[in-house]
Amino acid sequence: MTVLIAFLLLLPLLFYAAYTAAMTWAFLQISPTEDKGIDQYPYVSVIIPARNEESNIERCIRSVCHQKYPTDKYEVICLDDHSSDTTLQLLTQLQEEFQQLRVIKMAEYPGYSQKKQALSLGIQQSRGEIIIQTDADCWVKDEWLETIVSRFNEETGMVSGPVLLHGSTNVLERFQTLEYMGLSVLGAGAIQRKKPTMCNGANLAYRKPAFMEVNGFQDIEHVASGDDELLMQKINLQTNWDIKFVKDKRAIVNSQALSNWEDVKAQRLRWVSKARAYLDRSINVVQFIFLLSFLSLVILVGLSIWSKYWIPILLVSVLLKVVPDFCILFTAAKFFHKLPLLKYLPILQPAYLLYVIWIGVAGNMVSTYNWKGRQVS
Repeated sequence: MTVLIAFLLLLPLLFYAAYTAAMTWAFLQISPTEDKGIDQYPYVSVIIPARNEESNIERCIRSVCHQKYPTDKYEVICLDDHSSDTTLQLLTQLQEEFQQLRVIKMAEYPGYSQKKQALSLGIQQSRGEIIIQTDADCWVKDEWLETIVSRFNEETGMVSGPVLLHGSTNVLERFQTLEYMGLSVLGAGAIQRKKPTMCNGANLAYRKPAFMEVNGFQDIEHVASGDDELLMQKINLQTNWDIKFVKDKRAIVNSQALSNWEDVKAQRLRWVSKARAYLDRSINVVQFIFLLSFLSLVILVGLSIWSKYWIPILLVSVLLKVVPDFCILFTAAKFFHKLPLLKYLPILQPAYLLYVIWIGVAGNMVSTYNWKGRQVS
């Protein structure tokens, strides 16, 4: 009976190690776009929803409007989602400076609020054949647009890009940076294996025909989050378009890590809640096994305290968790030029173990969240 229990506890950890290793290897196989150029520049629409972003919006807009991409080949549509601060005033001033910037006041469109509706409204009024979305608290390099667009060919319907969080003033910010980097590699590896699971709406591009083919956000508009992953799943499952990841440092979108736990908690609960609406249930299976692997580690710690018999099995389980984690985070940190952050791994690993278990359970139980001064469900 003891052998059977040990086997059942180690089984999800074996899956975790194998899956993580496979995604890391797949990421390494993605061809970079360093030497690729564009023969003909398609017209591109950058969509940026904004709500109460007075401290971030100017940096975001300036970085997006100062692109090497031809000015007459792209537009920037920023949608003010009923901001109660000076976001709209700042956007109005910036609109006078940049000819490619268009500001849409969602308050003038009754019934429109929240991110998916902002994106839908922006896409309705866009002129681009390729839609590129980012967030108002992000900033990019001047080759961002050109690098993203270079990844498209005639069969490409969606391109996911890397996102890097910045912040080193406290452990919480470093924790978020490491987590984001690891998730970026996991998501990129899955896309490379043509089994897309994750992407980030802060750096996401798709053809307008692909968006229209799946009826946009129809049937998923009720989900608080998911303008990125749920749309990706619709395009993957309902069309023949290819989905790619752009593995190029010039395509990195930068964002500031959240500085307090309450904001991080609200964001993560919102992320996890969308899993209930996944169209590809195989992703839920992977997530569930990952959660089981973390629970197995906690159980084995308890069993090892109870009996020395379990200590060797605990050591094996720790190796099955730590080694693949180090491999994927080393790969990510090398790509993002963040190798010094790896020194925090020994401190953050135990905390991350408990964090994942808590967020995995709580995210499927809580239905209402406060986000930027608005209750969402």
